[in-house]
Amino acid sequence: MKFVVHDLQIGQVIQGKVTEILSEDEVIMSFAGDLLRVQNHSLGSFAAGQMLNCLVTSVDPLRFKLLKIDFTSLVTSHKFL
Repeated sequence: MKFVVHDLQIGQVIQGKVTEILSEDEVIMSFAGDLLRVQNHSLGSFAAGQMLNCLVTSVDPLRFKLLKIDFTSLVTSHKFL
């Protein structure tokens, strides 16, 4: 099995898919099959099945910024739990 999230580096761009909405500020995302619970600090909400391009800003703890989202052109921060 390939673990994508263990090989991430700062500055890397990775695409993830929202697989489940837990609440307004938590979702489950899949990164090439690796599932992570993600805390949402953006001003908008996500939909199951939505694809997001993420820029890795930290690897310990794992954090990223969205490069493009449908509801705004603002770059927003997210943190993996």
